[in-house]
Amino acid sequence: MRLSGEDPIIVDAGDLLFKTKKLNNLSRGSDKFRANTIVKGYQKIGCHAVNIGIQDLSAGVSFLLNLSKKTTIPFLSANIRSAKTKKLLFKPYEIIEKKGVSIGIIGLTSLVPDTLAELIVDNYLKIGRSEIKRIRKSVDIIVLLINSDRQTYDTFSNEFPNADIIFTSGSNFMTHPIMRQNEGGPFIFSTGREGRYLSTVELDIKNNQDPIVNVSYLEENIKFLKARMERIQNLEDKKMESKKRLQIEKIAAVKKNGFKDIKEGQKRLKGAVNTLRFYNIPMDKKIQDNETMTAFVKESLATCNSLIKKE
Repeated sequence: MRLSGEDPIIVDAGDLLFKTKKLNNLSRGSDKFRANTIVKGYQKIGCHAVNIGIQDLSAGVSFLLNLSKKTTIPFLSANIRSAKTKKLLFKPYEIIEKKGVSIGIIGLTSLVPDTLAELIVDNYLKIGRSEIKRIRKSVDIIVLLINSDRQTYDTFSNEFPNADIIFTSGSNFMTHPIMRQNEGGPFIFSTGREGRYLSTVELDIKNNQDPIVNVSYLEENIKFLKARMERIQNLEDKKMESKKRLQIEKIAAVKKNGFKDIKEGQKRLKGAVNTLRFYNIPMDKKIQDNETMTAFVKESLATCNSLIKKE
């Protein structure tokens, strides 16, 4: 992206460091080395913030705290505190200025169990709303990074109405541009499995008065509706006398509503002032490799494999 002249803000919603909640003793050394390497790699690519998820705690609290001190990347969590000091273990939020736009990024999780005696995990919904209120007047855009179960995602629009964008981790669910979002936000995005896709959001903010319009959804929906209208037209071109009257009336109603929705979508696209575009980039062989990063990854993987103990 940077080679093409873009300067993205890169964030991770959590569960970055380990593949499982519990480490295998045979691979513990390899897994810890891999976690250190991931953070080094993220720093090389210029990551701006990482949210703490349940799988980031797999090697223990002390390991994670030490790792956070080795990097300039802010590790975020607004609702994880030390049971001993009662203080937050990580920064609750990070504020980034980019091209005249101020973006507040808040980290939250609901998946850390109460069995971790070293930690106090506050209610992420309550804390999230409190942090949003704290920084809302200081920023133009609020981004939440939330580590939680899939079934919680549908509640976020009501729970965090004053957020703008929410990135989630904690499930294999993946958001697609055609999926309907709450108009005006918050817009909720999930990346899917194990870094197979890079979820990309492009914002074009002209002012703070107009709502953000998800133009990706409108464009994909208009495309879908036009294809549907074409299929209906093909049906109508056949011998309609062979169809029942009820079927004909149903087709006419679908056509009427379809053309109405297309017109409304086109009107919203034309009038959009602040826009959001969302797409998933497949992490496949089509992406040009950076030679330095490729060498770094290969060397790190070789070391990881060498650290795995044999039974």
